[in-house]
Amino acid sequence: MMKKPVISAVMVGLAMLFAAAAGVRAEELRIGVLTDLSAKMPTWGAQTVRGAELAAADLKAAGIDVRLVVEDHALSTAKAVTAFRKLLDVDHVSALYVEFSLTSMAIAPAVRESRLLALFNAPVRSSVLLGPYSFRSF
Repeated sequence: MMKKPVISAVMVGLAMLFAAAAGVRAEELRIGVLTDLSAKMPTWGAQTVRGAELAAADLKAAGIDVRLVVEDHALSTAKAVTAFRKLLDVDHVSALYVEFSLTSMAIAPAVRESRLLALFNAPVRSSVLLGPYSFRSF
C-alpha cells in the first residue's frame, strides 16, 4: 500500500512549510484532514488518516507541536462544506488536506476566500481548485 507513505510525506511537507513560514515552534500547528470515513470510501479515508498520524508523529519527534483535526464528509458536498467551516471557524486549522472531487469542488470557493493553504487530492482539473493557496496532489 503506497498510500500511507505518500500521504505521510505530503503532510510532513505541508506542516514543515507552515512551521517554517510562520516561525511556529511554541504554538500548536493544526492541520485539518477532510475525507470519507463512513460512505463508499471509508478504507481509503482510514488510510489517509493513518498516514497523517504517521506524519504528525514525525513532526512531533522533530519538536513541532502538531494536532490533526479529522472530519468525515461522507462523500457529501453539504457535509464537506459544513466540516470545512468547522475546521476553519472552530478548530482554527492552519492547513487543510481534502480528498475526492465532488467534495473538493464544493469547498474550493470557500477555501480560496479564506486564504487557507489547502492540498486537494482530487483528479479534477478546474479553475475552481486553482488559487495562490490551493494545490492539487496529482
